[in-house]
Amino acid sequence: MHEKLRALVKYPARSPRDVLRTLAEQAQQHWGDDRRPLPIVTVYLREGPAFTGWVVRVDRDARDEMALLHAPDSLSNPQGHVVYVPTAHVVALRVHEADAHAALLSEGAVARRLSEEAPSRLQLKREFQQLSERLPAPLDADWDALPKSDEANLNLRDFALALEKAVLAVTDDDLARDAWKSVRKLTVAHEAKADLSAKRHDRTIALALDLSRPMPADLAARLSQKLTTVL
Repeated sequence: MHEKLRALVKYPARSPRDVLRTLAEQAQQHWGDDRRPLPIVTVYLREGPAFTGWVVRVDRDARDEMALLHAPDSLSNPQGHVVYVPTAHVVALRVHEADAHAALLSEGAVARRLSEEAPSRLQLKREFQQLSERLPAPLDADWDALPKSDEANLNLRDFALALEKAVLAVTDDDLARDAWKSVRKLTVAHEAKADLSAKRHDRTIALALDLSRPMPADLAARLSQKLTTVL
């Protein structure tokens, strides 16, 4: 059996409404981020036409739970229409190119897109160096102590992207920018079976997490919270 098909058994069978809520949470975090394209879906209703596009949000009012979809006439030119759909009327949901969103749909059982190519350590070091130029303090790692695997390399890249977002979120006022002036270095380390942590050592902020397992979808938000605590 092809590897992509073998991975499907790790996807939990969920109701279309539940998956719509998950996709809406993802959209709220990554809408407009070209580095994290959102899933294209087709929503099938109990009656009436099907709609293809992107889930924007799901909200509940006094009577119904409603999904807002961006459903343009052409996916290649995504301008135009939005559709409001009562989630109770959704009977089926198709996620296009599901392997690209394996971590989300499998609830972390599958780490990432199976065809995603891992960066080399040299490439990661260059990316860390470039990222350091955009951060208020340079990012470093004890490379020899990090897990040596494609999965770890991909997770390190995800971590770096999330860290840049998190730092941007916690440098949005003068007080925060002043707090960063006392930081001279950021470090990341692998800690097996551990949740994300941040500790302050003099003028260094040391971040640690398990780099051998999938990164949480809300990693940037978690990093923002941790950084705010130690600044």
